[in-house]
Amino acid sequence: MENIDLLPQWYKNNKRRQIGYRAQYFALGCILMVLAVWSLNVKSTVSKAEAGLNKLQGRKIELEDYLRSFSKTKKRVAQLMKKVDILKKIDPKINVPSVLAELSFLIDENIVLNKVSFGAERLNGWSTGKNAASGLRTVRARNSNKEMILFGDVRFTVLISGIAADGSNVAELICKLEDSPYFCQVIPFFSRNKKTGAIDGMGDKRLKSTEFEIGCYLANYEEE
Repeated sequence: MENIDLLPQWYKNNKRRQIGYRAQYFALGCILMVLAVWSLNVKSTVSKAEAGLNKLQGRKIELEDYLRSFSKTKKRVAQLMKKVDILKKIDPKINVPSVLAELSFLIDENIVLNKVSFGAERLNGWSTGKNAASGLRTVRARNSNKEMILFGDVRFTVLISGIAADGSNVAELICKLEDSPYFCQVIPFFSRNKKTGAIDGMGDKRLKSTEFEIGCYLANYEEE
């Protein structure tokens, strides 16, 4: 027995079109859902990227501040190092209180000092004997002219002037200076008799004394 199809062709075509439309709508819905999910993911990624960029920007500003601070500190350190170099050059490398204490120990009660001055000369070949005397005289003249003291590789002089009871006290002082580990190359500049304003016990004669000036070097260097 044959089946008789009573449905018209236009109805069948319409049914097919509806099924195709539903399939297309479903596909479009899936695509839209995928696009929505992708859009949300992209938005989240962009937000995280913007937050990371903002954080990096803040870090960059902080690092720039650190860099400026480091640059200022570096310049300051360079300036301080220059000052340290200058201080090293002008450092006298002498202990003045110790030198004065040694002089106080060497000078007895028969000698009164009226001046102790320190000078300097460059280590330019002066050694002993006449050369040492010439060097001391040069420093002595320079000190009298109040020139600025030298710095760098120098050796220091001590000029001592005062009054002694007699010449033997001056000679004894010179011997003590020569024997002292603090001094070397002792040179007496002058020693002359001088009458003081005091009078002797008889009340009719002024007492005699010896005026002197002695130069020497501090023994705090070594010649090569």
